[in-house]
Amino acid sequence: MAPRKPPTSAKPDKKASSTKNSKIVKRPARGYHKFRNGVLNVAPKGSEKELVEANQDVPLLRLPTEIRNRIWEYALGGKTFMAIRFDNPWRYKFIPSASEPSNGAALLRTCRQIYSETALYPSRFGTFACTNPRDLKQSAKGLKTYHRRQVMRLRLACKNVTSGYSHHFDSYSRYAINLKNLFPALSLIEVLIHEVSDQENDDFQESADSVRRALGSVFEESEYTMVVEGTPEKMEPYTKH
Repeated sequence: MAPRKPPTSAKPDKKASSTKNSKIVKRPARGYHKFRNGVLNVAPKGSEKELVEANQDVPLLRLPTEIRNRIWEYALGGKTFMAIRFDNPWRYKFIPSASEPSNGAALLRTCRQIYSETALYPSRFGTFACTNPRDLKQSAKGLKTYHRRQVMRLRLACKNVTSGYSHHFDSYSRYAINLKNLFPALSLIEVLIHEVSDQENDDFQESADSVRRALGSVFEESEYTMVVEGTPEKMEPYTKH
C-alpha cells in the first residue's frame, strides 16, 4: 500500500489577506478615470479622502470662491494656442505659442480641488489662433469636446494685406469652416495682420475694411464681434518638423 502524502499546507486566502481597511483604489492602466466628455474624474476614493481634506486647509483654498476664481483666471487665462502642422509624423495640433511658458498649465496638476475648479480655464479664457483654415479645422478635431465648447476667442493671423491680400480669407469658405459647430461659445474673432508699420495709414484702413467684408460674407449667419488690428512683428512660420 502506497504511503500517504503529507497534507499540503493550505493556500492563503486572498480575500482574507486584503482586508476592508486596506482601501485599495482600483485604477485603469493610466491611473485615472474620465467622464464621457473627457474631463478627469478627480473624486477622491478610499484613503485619498484624507489627503483632500488636508488640502482644504491650505490658505489658498480657504480663500473665498470669488477671489480664487480671479487668481485662477490670472494664472491660466490669456494664453494663446496656435494651430500648427507637424510634418513627421503628419498631424495637426493646438500648442502654446512660442511666447508662452512650457509649463503654463502646471497649476492643474497640484491637487484635485484646483483641477476641478480650473480644468476649463485655459480654453475659456485663452485665444485659439491659426494662419490658415486647414490648420484650424484639422487641429480643432484633436481637441476634446469639452475644450471646444469653451473656446470664446479666435485669432486669424496673416501677413500685410495692403496689397489686396484679403482674398486670403476666402479660403475659409472653401474649407467649409462652420465655427458654430467647431466652437459653439465663440464670440470674438480677432484678425491680426503682421508686418504693418502704420495702422493709421489710409491703405491699411481700407484693407482692414475689405477683410471685415470678406469675413462677414464667410460668417454672415453669425453675430461674432470682429476686430482687425495690425502689428509690425513678422509672422512666424507655425510648422513643426
